[in-house]
This record gives sequence, C-alpha cells and structure tokens, in this order.
Amino acid sequence: MKKIDKREFLQVLIKKAQQQLDFISTYLQNAGDERLTWKKGQEWNIAECLEHLNTYSIYYLPRIEDKIKQHREADILDDFFSRGFVGSFFIKMMGNTKKYKAAQQHVPKGQQSPELIVADFMKYQKQLLECLRLVKNLNLSKCRIPISINKIIKLRLGDIFEFLIVHNERHIQQIKRQLALSEKLGTELLNQ
Repeated sequence: MKKIDKREFLQVLIKKAQQQLDFISTYLQNAGDERLTWKKGQEWNIAECLEHLNTYSIYYLPRIEDKIKQHREADILDDFFSRGFVGSFFIKMMGNTKKYKAAQQHVPKGQQSPELIVADFMKYQKQLLECLRLVKNLNLSKCRIPISINKIIKLRLGDIFEFLIVHNERHIQQIKRQLALSEKLGTELLNQ
C-alpha cells in the first residue's frame, strides 16, 4: 500500500470533521423536532441518520481514547500512514452511492429526543476532533482497533478515523437531501 504523509492525512481529516460539525451546528442545532423527524420515502429522517452515526461514535471513540492513553513506544514516531486492505475496502464502500443495510447494533432505535441526538452528535464530533489532534505522534498503521460488527477484524487507527469521517459524510449527504426535500415541499405548500 502507498505511504501517505501522516501530518497531511490528519489535517485533511480534521478539516472534514470540522466541516461536518459546522454543518450540523449551523443547520440542525436549533431545527426542532418537526424538521428533524420529517420523512419522505424510505430513507431515514435526519434524527435517524444522526442516531445511526452516534452508535459508531459510542463504539469507536472510547477505544480510540484507550489507544491514545495506552500507546507503546513502538506505536509512536512514524511520519507516514499506510492504509490496510480491509480498511480501504470499507472506506471505498462508504464513498459510493450504493445503499447498504445497517448492522443491527447500528440501526436507529428512536428512543431519544431528536434535539438530544443532534447535541450528542456534536459532542461526539468534538471528541473525534480532539482524538485526531492527539494522535499526531502515534503510529496510525500499527495501532489497531476491532470493528464494531466483528471483533475479530481489526483496522488500523488511521483507517478507523477515515472510515468514521467518510461514513459521517455519506449520511450528511442523506441529511442534505432530506433538508432539500422538506424545504421544497414547505415552499410548495406556502405557494398553494
């Protein structure tokens, strides 16, 4: 696999994660339950998308933080990151437009208030950003974390970060579609 400059890699991920946080805080932080739960078609509504993403944060962020705290000298000081084969596969999967069925543990349950779901997403995104800033001295290729759907498979820490951000982006695009539909329909109703 090709070696990537770790500093540039982390800067790109930090920028994307910050953009995702900014989008959610700008457009959804005070959106209200009606907008967050509005739904057309079979796609998840906005709250469901964010709840789905929150399940990934709940699983991965504590494990990432443990890796940061428990790093060994062998895990430190590498200026490059190399993607793993399995990590590249999952990242590529999230980057395409094909629909996938969510694993049972990541299906939204709808048991929290939509506004709390948004607040949790923002909290987790800030936590992710902090982790991205703290790993600048860790070897992102040697540190590995088991994936949420199969604990036997472990991905490189750099792959986990990239997967989380690409996966977030996939669902933020879905949220943008829901927003566009609800605004279009709202405008049409006003014009009738």
